[in-house]
Amino acid sequence: FSCKPLVLRRDIALKIKEINETLDDIAKQKDMFGFAVNVIKSNERADQRGPASISSIDESEIFGREKEKNELVDRLLCEGSKEQKGPSIISLVGMGGIGKTTLAQFAYNNGDVERNFEKRTWVCVSEPFDEFRIARAIIESLKPGSAKDLVEFQSLMQHIQECVAGKKFLLVLDDVWNEDYYNCLLYTS
Repeated sequence: FSCKPLVLRRDIALKIKEINETLDDIAKQKDMFGFAVNVIKSNERADQRGPASISSIDESEIFGREKEKNELVDRLLCEGSKEQKGPSIISLVGMGGIGKTTLAQFAYNNGDVERNFEKRTWVCVSEPFDEFRIARAIIESLKPGSAKDLVEFQSLMQHIQECVAGKKFLLVLDDVWNEDYYNCLLYTS
């Protein structure tokens, strides 16, 4: 008879004990720091989200992240310059609550960015993703009242192209969901 299975079982038992001790330590730290367990199933996400975002922001309430704010503004000014050929997309990606929307709001309302783009549009995407609603929101932002008679998606897209043709254009699509991450997309042309 071999001792190998007994040694293997002992090693496994020790690893399980070590994992349980680590989990106990994490649970104690959770309680010590007052963290709450918040598990959200994918079909419950839409119900757990806050109100739709808007482009305006009170800059006096923004603290820190100067480097990120300046880098984003610089990228928008550089990528939205006349020398740039074609559109570009800047993605702000990460877990909810880390400040992607706030960062985008700061850049969107920056004076240099406002002066650099002829047209600026902010659309909160949210779930469920509805390309017709998003296209209509973009059109309404660019030219209020002009989307009401458009019923085909192709017509909506053509109208958007007509509204921004030959113009420096900034489009922010906020609250886009991909798996466990949220995105804020800044599209410049």
